[in-house]
Amino acid sequence: KMQIVDPQLDFGLVRVGWKVIRQVTIRNTCDVTARYKMRLISANTGEGWGSTMTVTPSKGMLEYGRSLSLTVEFSPTDPQRTRATLVLEVDGGITQYMTIRSEVVHAQVCLSTNVVDLG
Repeated sequence: KMQIVDPQLDFGLVRVGWKVIRQVTIRNTCDVTARYKMRLISANTGEGWGSTMTVTPSKGMLEYGRSLSLTVEFSPTDPQRTRATLVLEVDGGITQYMTIRSEVVHAQVCLSTNVVDLG
């Protein structure tokens, strides 16, 4: 059995155009080497995510008893409430899921006075 160690991933508040990188750990808890594959899907539609979010390495082999840190990179292009699912598929094993969330916004600046002291 392989498992995603982290229960969920929350990128938090992200500005459009930023690149945010987080780590996710998977662990092989069985007594044989396992072949895995990672996918990102939309939590709303179940369809594949697109190019704005990636996970690397997206597939490989993990020896028994070992853990591996994966990189999830998010580069949003539009303001939105992001809800995605990271899917861990294992040959001959049980599929695991992890929720990914984020709030994507355009940065805005508001002045509380119409006079700015520039020094």
